[in-house]
Order: sequence, then C-alpha cells, then structure tokens
Amino acid sequence: LETNLNYQGLSLKNIINPFLIEIFKSQILNNENLNAKINFEIKNIYDFDRFSDLLLRLNIEQGKMTFSKSKIKWKNNVNLFFEDAILDFENEKIKFIGKIVVDIRDKDDFYKFFQVNKDLRKDLNKMEFDFNYDFNENKIYFDNLKLDNKTNESLEKFISNFNSKNGKFFNKITFKTFVNKIFLAYFG
Repeated sequence: LETNLNYQGLSLKNIINPFLIEIFKSQILNNENLNAKINFEIKNIYDFDRFSDLLLRLNIEQGKMTFSKSKIKWKNNVNLFFEDAILDFENEKIKFIGKIVVDIRDKDDFYKFFQVNKDLRKDLNKMEFDFNYDFNENKIYFDNLKLDNKTNESLEKFISNFNSKNGKFFNKITFKTFVNKIFLAYFG
C-alpha cells in the first residue's frame, strides 16, 4: 500500500486520538505481511496555531512502523525533523522512540516566545535530542541533548533530573519553563 493524504487543515486531536492509539496498542498493524508508505501532508494544524506544514511519513515494513524523515514547521522560524523515529511494541507497551533535530531560523522570535532571559540568548542554530515517549504511562524521557552539536555536564545533569522525576508530558506553560531551564543549564 502506498498513498499520499493532503489536508488543508486538521486538528492534532484528529491525528492522535484514542481510537488510533488503541489500533497501535492492538498491534494489528504489527504484521510481517504488511508493508505501506503513507504520507500525511497537513498545511495548518488548528489546535497548535504556531505549527504548520506537517509532513508525516509513516513507513510500515513487515509490521515495523517508522516515522523517519517526518517534519513540521513552527511559525516559519523553526523546523523540527524526525531523523529517526519508530513505534516500538514490547511487553504490551507502545513507545515512540527517536531523534529530533530542531533547526532554528529566527533566534529572536524563538527566544521571545519561550521568554528566555536576555543574558541566556546566545547564537544558536540547532538543537537535537533523543526521546522516548511511553503511550501507556503518558511519560516522556530525553537523552543526548545537544545545542549546536555540544553539550555540557550541567545540561546532562538537568536532563537526568528531569527524567528521574517521572517525565510527565507537558502543557504549554510547563513546556516553556522546561525550555528555559535547558538554556539556564547550558548557558547559565
């Protein structure tokens, strides 16, 4: 199966909904005889007004689901790329595991949106990190966070502390706080 689905606009709630999660959990798609390439192109994402131009590339090869080479744009200032991303089914659990690269084009708007202190606003072009999102427990863990291909002990310690504190998923405010703490740990 190979298909391209194009949408002018869609809500993320329609993409990631409980029904779809239950289909993934049932592992009905985890079948050695199933091969598919499904590309979702969504121009506008209604419930996240700063996101647009989502290209979600779902590849299913012998039941293994990957989302590598997917990308999304954040207000024309930031591009997020899924370099490696896979849905992993193990022990009745479903996990979304991968690596994200964040290409920052307009640093000023990025820093302004996240309300980063002016003394922490350094010249930054790229962030990258590994992630592990557990759908069953609704928890996320990060690893190998790098800013312009560099890390430091404070940043690694911050990520380790975050992961040890139960890694609950974010809302808009806690996510802004999290990003600020990344810059404080790295540049502070």
